[in-house]
Amino acid sequence: MDFLNALGRDLTTSASSVETWLDCKRKWAYSYYWRVARKSSPAAEIGNKVHDVLETYLDLGEKPEDPNNRYWRIAEPGLKFLPEVITTADGSLDYPIKPELCGVVGNWKVEEWVKCKCGPLNFVGKVDLYNLTDFDNIQVDDHKTTGDGSWRWAKTPRQLAKLIQPHAYAWSLVQVHELTPPEFVDFRHIYYATKGEPKAMEVRAPNVPWEDIENTWRELENIAGQMANTSVNIVKPEDVEATTTSCKKFGGCPYADRCSASPLNQNKNSNKPETIQVERSKEMSDRLTALRAQLGISNNKQVERNYEA
Repeated sequence: MDFLNALGRDLTTSASSVETWLDCKRKWAYSYYWRVARKSSPAAEIGNKVHDVLETYLDLGEKPEDPNNRYWRIAEPGLKFLPEVITTADGSLDYPIKPELCGVVGNWKVEEWVKCKCGPLNFVGKVDLYNLTDFDNIQVDDHKTTGDGSWRWAKTPRQLAKLIQPHAYAWSLVQVHELTPPEFVDFRHIYYATKGEPKAMEVRAPNVPWEDIENTWRELENIAGQMANTSVNIVKPEDVEATTTSCKKFGGCPYADRCSASPLNQNKNSNKPETIQVERSKEMSDRLTALRAQLGISNNKQVERNYEA
């Protein structure tokens, strides 16, 4: 059974979409159902560039030609936390280095997409760095950039052990690689300061019980079911619950200018916010009609379906 977004493409779920759903369901609808574009922040752009240089270094053993490359200078302090890497210019070896021998040493995998079933939807995610075989536990790492070198936004080990994203990645990796679930999983965040003097730190959450990861995944399956239900009933933004206490979080919601629930649009003298207009193709309309018929719902009726395992 296919569930679609407003553009007629498969509706999927991810760690970020679940976090958005929990933060504000209407924000989720704007971003993941209507796929309304939002401007990338300068901080996000820097983070992406740092991820790129780290991926190239770990995967291919290549450093930027310019040693003063801004993004490499940000990443460099964190190299001490990363696994061993053979680089294309490794002067410690007395023989020519073949490109295929360069990169991270051991059974580490770099920037790998994972996809598996989560309730009625597919879960997708990109894992920065992981190792399934070289340690007692599965190791799942994530690069994090921050403009605050005081690390006040860094997760504590206890917080990291409970985060949705690493739990979802661990579950997905076990499913994708058809492994027997381990007893424990190790998580790690490596933080890179993007402002001031370059520096890095790591936070580890070792021995996270697999039972905790299973429980998180059951919650994600239930949320995916709610997302699917919403996708076959939604017509306009006002059909989706808004959480106004989240409007100013993370620097402000990028859809505040068009959301009727936003404080920006509560002034009686303000203009009516821009609404979402999506032209649905006949093919998509027919698919949605058939899907509603399969689910036994009408356009005016919201039916709750529980996808708990």
